[in-house]
Amino acid sequence: MPKSHPDSMRAVAERFVDATPGAWLAGQYDNPANPEAHWLTTGPELWDETEGRITHLVATVGTGGTISGTGGHLKKVSGGRVQVVGADPITSTYSGGDGSAKYIEGAGHFVHPDADVDPWPESLDTSVIDRYLAVDDRTAIETIRELARTEGILAGGSSGVALAAAFRLAEELTADDTVVVILPDSGRAYLSTYFDDGWLRETGFSDDSDVRTVRDVVTSEGDFDPITIDRTSTVHDARNELRSKEVEPDSPVLVVYERSRAQPLHPGEVSGWTTVRRLAEVEAAEGGDSSVGRIAWPAPPRIPIGLPASEAIARLDAEDPRWAAALVLEDGRVGGVLSPRDTP
Repeated sequence: MPKSHPDSMRAVAERFVDATPGAWLAGQYDNPANPEAHWLTTGPELWDETEGRITHLVATVGTGGTISGTGGHLKKVSGGRVQVVGADPITSTYSGGDGSAKYIEGAGHFVHPDADVDPWPESLDTSVIDRYLAVDDRTAIETIRELARTEGILAGGSSGVALAAAFRLAEELTADDTVVVILPDSGRAYLSTYFDDGWLRETGFSDDSDVRTVRDVVTSEGDFDPITIDRTSTVHDARNELRSKEVEPDSPVLVVYERSRAQPLHPGEVSGWTTVRRLAEVEAAEGGDSSVGRIAWPAPPRIPIGLPASEAIARLDAEDPRWAAALVLEDGRVGGVLSPRDTP
């Protein structure tokens, strides 16, 4: 939910502070002490430990404190020689992404589709950052898994973004350059996600099956892009829009939070689903002024694109609207919608 919503994490924290004697809100997104701490400690440490040889700093941008304070100090002591690179999830608005949901926590800037305004943190000094390198979820996850395998370092998703960006940057540099990359998080909180093979399969980040899978079904069906409709559209307008696109009466239509997207749809932005036939029935029974979001069935279950086709068929149920369609996840995003008729 947007930060302005009374049930947002920030609003709940503010109410807790107001009601709890002695409590205070760190406010790391807007607290000047955040970048100042890194200006006074992290920056000098990196300069001393590299004996002033550092030429590039790579760090993710979350609250903005680390990269602003550390980078600002390094630029000052080097006379502007040190280049500061912001490593960013590919959907983050910091680096020009669409602001949609992502699987990497901590790094980047997500914009809720219902937000009227969504300012960047006051802790972030954008003038310090020379360039951004955007990293997709899969690359970040694969990078930290490889780091754990080869170096025994258990790091989190934000670290994967930073390290992947540093590897890409290094391809442009020479032996005379010294790159420092900050890995900001531990992998201990992600043992059941990024480091869990089952989670990777269920979210479509891996496919290690040697039998016929949902991917084979999708490939055989040709164009498998999901059909979507804005959750705020009226039933009447939605019917007209889908009719103009010649959508079949029983084809699954995803009801989504509308936004301009540069990346495939994230399942978290699917609020439900419907069909043209369902819209026609609702309009005939109660008129077409209701919003599609109100009359839609709940969001479909999710199945990975690498799931064996036989198991996918078993999960679907043509008689139960909740299970008559499923979101097909590839690299964590919606690559299509599967229904019983797609799985002979």
